[in-house]
Amino acid sequence: MKGFQFNLNRVLDVRKLEEQLSRNRLLGEKHKAAQIEGKLEELNHKQHKIYNYLREKDNEITVEEMLQTRNFIHRQRRQIKQVSGKLSEQMAEVDKCNTEFIEKKKKKEILEKLKEKEYQQYRQELFRKEQQLIDEINQQLKKGRWFE
Repeated sequence: MKGFQFNLNRVLDVRKLEEQLSRNRLLGEKHKAAQIEGKLEELNHKQHKIYNYLREKDNEITVEEMLQTRNFIHRQRRQIKQVSGKLSEQMAEVDKCNTEFIEKKKKKEILEKLKEKEYQQYRQELFRKEQQLIDEINQQLKKGRWFE
């Protein structure tokens, strides 16, 4: 009897590759989201610094400085809003990639379970045949035919 061979082994290999590619894409999208979050944190930090500066220099600021600061704050707010939008889009992409990854993983796991089930059936059949052979040899030994 030949060794165990899973008929869908190539399909399983493809599913493993698809899962790995999907995992890599997910990790890439998560990395992009982290970069965007870092930029958003940086922009928020700058804005807080400006607010703190304004509080410290409350009575010492000229009108020109006040106008420049006001314009800067408006630009910062627009940038924060824009980056927040990008982050939302990126998180949606991360969710989409995560769903795709889970789907690919499930498909691979189904084939792996099928392979394990078929292997267990193969082993049972092999053990059954071995037991039949042992029983046959015992029968022949009892009858004394073994040496004939």
